[in-house]
Amino acid sequence: MDWKNWPILGKTQRTESAPERSYDMLATNTQLKELLERRISPVLEAEGYRYDGAYQWIGPWEGHARRVVHVRLLKGAGGEFAFGWCFDFVPVLQNDGKGYRYQRTEKSAGLQLFVWTRDLISPKGAEGRSYQFSLFGRDLEDVERLLLQVFERSKPLGDAWFSASQGAERCLAMAGEQSRQTLNHWPAPEYVRAFLLSASGREEEGLRALNDWFAQDPQIADALREKLRGKLKECGNLQGWAVPAENTPNP
Repeated sequence: MDWKNWPILGKTQRTESAPERSYDMLATNTQLKELLERRISPVLEAEGYRYDGAYQWIGPWEGHARRVVHVRLLKGAGGEFAFGWCFDFVPVLQNDGKGYRYQRTEKSAGLQLFVWTRDLISPKGAEGRSYQFSLFGRDLEDVERLLLQVFERSKPLGDAWFSASQGAERCLAMAGEQSRQTLNHWPAPEYVRAFLLSASGREEEGLRALNDWFAQDPQIADALREKLRGKLKECGNLQGWAVPAENTPNP
């Protein structure tokens, strides 16, 4: 597995196609951002999220984790929602494969352990299309209507996924489940799971998981591997890294 084949979420490759619509009006990305700010942000901001002005909302810290809601733009003028966790102790590899950075600020926050909403329904089925919106429409109001429909379908599923992955053990279980699936996620679930294991006091397991992930990509430089192993050890047995499910605020 070559890291160059993975999409970096800040600049997500648009390999998925948007739902086909034959209308002539095409909303611009600027108009989409205006719709997101006007119609989607009030709902999420009422729950504690902050809008970044583009395609992402960042929740408050819950221990060493925070929730993120993300819009991925699709090839062919459309988009879909993703819901996931961002951790302050997971170093994310940069897109040149030569370094890493932490996602500890609202500006740098991103999805680390996450799910595309349609994958909760039918990964390859036609029903998943109802969880994607198009920027084509009869007019801007038509685009807005479809966007709201998709968000209203997606958010309950995202909220349920957050509930199912709250707390250290549930996060670990979710990362383990995703590690056994074929997912086009960056960072890879196997990589994230390694750091979650270490933070949970299972450093040796985490190190083995990290080395197993390294074995899939021989192009990662040895010096970078050693740095990442050191970062994994630094977050070992990180107390309170995830708020227990029963104590987790909303969000």
